[in-house]
Amino acid sequence: MTGIAFSAVHKRYGRNEVLKGIDLHVASGATLSILGQSGSGKTTLIRCINALETIQTGHIKVGDVTITPDHLESNSKRLSRANVAHYRARCGMVFQGFNLFPHMTVLQNLIEAPIGIRGLVRKEAIRRADALLADIGLPEKRLDYPASLSGGQQQRVAIARALMMEPDVLLFDEPTSALDPVTTIEVLALIKRLSSGTRTTIIVTHEIEFARQVSSHVAFMKDGLVEEHGTTDEFFSRPRSAATRAFLSQFNASTGDRHASL
Repeated sequence: MTGIAFSAVHKRYGRNEVLKGIDLHVASGATLSILGQSGSGKTTLIRCINALETIQTGHIKVGDVTITPDHLESNSKRLSRANVAHYRARCGMVFQGFNLFPHMTVLQNLIEAPIGIRGLVRKEAIRRADALLADIGLPEKRLDYPASLSGGQQQRVAIARALMMEPDVLLFDEPTSALDPVTTIEVLALIKRLSSGTRTTIIVTHEIEFARQVSSHVAFMKDGLVEEHGTTDEFFSRPRSAATRAFLSQFNASTGDRHASL
């Protein structure tokens, strides 16, 4: 398993500073939910972990890899382009827009990266893909194209695609934002089952009750900074920050009712 540590991380888009000095430690095997209003920097933060965004200052340590403003390195040696691809494979990313390849079948979507990046033998990749499709309840969809799937089915395939790389870190960016309420419950239940402590998981979410149920730790971001971070019990029962208390007060008891059976 892999721990993650941000140290004085800044990220700008032109003059717009989105991350304003992030210091955050995520223990190996933890499940961290990140909460906050839109525009607080949540998605940018996890995209930096996967090196999908370049930081301006500070550094991020993900296991034995350090992300700097200039490059990725391990044991003080700069990673090659191929090794950066392998690093990204270790940090599985599930996007809110699914990001499946529309011209590939479900099976092809699942086996493309394991074969091309990890060098997995095709027969073994197919075996693993079929096992995952059975696990997420979609074995009959293996030869279908993404356009024929519902939003919930596409998101489950996207999760399976990330799992195909056997990642050390699993990142979810608002995984239910494009889904209807019933499908949201199904996908959240799957994520909860996957967040078992066998890998480090970070979930950007607006689902407050889900964060309470699934997370070992919760962080609240405001204006590009981590306003508060602690264990789930501490965060919800004894929030220290006035901004955190104000944010949580927006959600009454009925907000979590639809997720009570997760």
